[in-house]
This record gives sequence, C-alpha cells and structure tokens, in this order.
Amino acid sequence: MKRLACGTHLILDGFGLEAEALADTELLLGSAKRLAAEWSLQGGRELLLSEDTGSSVALLARRGHVLLHAYVDEGVLVADVFGHGEGDPLSLGATLKDSFDFGRIELRVTRRGRSFPESPDLLPRAVAGDRAYAYARLLRLP
Repeated sequence: MKRLACGTHLILDGFGLEAEALADTELLLGSAKRLAAEWSLQGGRELLLSEDTGSSVALLARRGHVLLHAYVDEGVLVADVFGHGEGDPLSLGATLKDSFDFGRIELRVTRRGRSFPESPDLLPRAVAGDRAYAYARLLRLP
C-alpha cells in the first residue's frame, strides 16, 4: 500500500512541571521552534499568547503545525504537533525533555491519511469498496 496523503499527528501531555519553566515564554517559543525545525515545518505564522495562568505558542506552517500550551498553576504542558509525512514520535518527547523536566508524559500518535494500493489493477477495487461503504453509511433507505 502506498499513501496518497499522510501525516503524523502527535499529542503529548506532560505533567509535574515546575511553574517557573512553564511561565518562561522564551523557553516555550524556543521549544516550539526546535520542534518545527526537526519536523521540517518552514514558513507560516507564529503566535504567542501569554497571561498569568499560562501561555500558548502556535507555529502554523504550510505543511503542519506546532501548538504548545503551558498551564502554570496545574504544572502541565500540552503539545500538539502535526507534520506531513512520517514523523518520529520519540523526537517530540526528547526535544521537550531537553527544555522541561516532566514528572510523567502521555503520548498519542495518529497517522493521518488514506492508503491506496500501488498496483493500478487494484485501485478500482479499493474505490468500489469506498463507494459501497459510503452508500451503506450515508444514503438513507426509503
């Protein structure tokens, strides 16, 4: 099977962090930029929102995003990273571990995309299966 379109979507929840590190907006922004560079996310926009209870950084690129949300009072950092292609989930944790001292991490990985067969002979069969599924799920019977 060959992927027609795909990407890797990672969500990391980090717990037990020091309030001082979470309140450091430069550290948060620098971490987001390192993640974007590792995942080859270039160009786009950068946004930083900060208040007493925490901060959020958003790096929006043409082929993905990096979102970091720091919750100072709770000692929690949430990272949401999507990149086109096959991303390395372990690099996300390692990069953030370099900047933040986690007590515990929860990581969820989702491979996004639709797989199609490489052989042109099998493609009509895959599309027919999709049509049958759509018919069964989406069309109402009288």
